[in-house]
Amino acid sequence: MDKNTKVGEFCKELRTHILKLTLKEFCDKTNYKISTLSAFENGRSSNMKILFAYLNMVEKKDRMKYLNEVAEKIKGC
Repeated sequence: MDKNTKVGEFCKELRTHILKLTLKEFCDKTNYKISTLSAFENGRSSNMKILFAYLNMVEKKDRMKYLNEVAEKIKGC
């Protein structure tokens, strides 16, 4: 699995399990198009700027924890 796919899967898990948001709800809050975020979550986009949209949605105190988690997932790619 490549880096983009791993990051996308991580962000999808964050959105669905931690933030408890649908893709549409997340799009409404971040002003990204559904097609853009869907492509990112499925590893078809390498725009890491989008990663920070996901991280900015979690509580500030938890951002570093999630950033470290995504870094661990892509280690060795």
